[in-house]
Amino acid sequence: MRINSIIFVFLILSLHAIKGEEWNVDGSAQNEVKFVSQAETFLKNFEFDGVTDKIDGYLYWENDSMFFKNEFYFEVQVGSFKTGINKRDQDMRTMVLETDKWPISSYKGTMVKYEKIDTTVTAYRYVSEGMFNLHGVEKKISVPGILIISDNKIEVQASFSVLLTEYKMEIPSILVAKVANEIHLGLIFYMNNAN
Repeated sequence: MRINSIIFVFLILSLHAIKGEEWNVDGSAQNEVKFVSQAETFLKNFEFDGVTDKIDGYLYWENDSMFFKNEFYFEVQVGSFKTGINKRDQDMRTMVLETDKWPISSYKGTMVKYEKIDTTVTAYRYVSEGMFNLHGVEKKISVPGILIISDNKIEVQASFSVLLTEYKMEIPSILVAKVANEIHLGLIFYMNNAN
């Protein structure tokens, strides 16, 4: 009987020791996912962007450090990007992103590097490595960014680029303009403690 009691206490202590923290994207915050693309014509080059706030995700870690055994995940509704021109948005959804087949783009990884970058606030520069899924294709990428912790919130900033052809997408032409293969993505979103 005494051995059973000791095993029970050990199991309870073990479960307590691996208690983690989970932070979820605050859907009511001013989140922003933005892509920036270049296009060229025979006369000039120009830049256009698309913006959405339709992002969800979480940051989970074990024990006391967010950089210990962590999991970082976010997903974006790719059909919700707005470029300011309805026709371009529709063409992008149907001809490039094919959102009827692949409505969500997602990233799942772990933060593998970090450094504190500010002494006045709790802020870290990080690099996360994981799998990015876009247009039905999954590729390993690195996502660098910044985490700022304040007022019981985490602000997450991330920035990376993708090549459309690596995700089996056709490089679109807009009228007489040819869109660049490389698209830059920038994200700013906010998380609340789920515990």
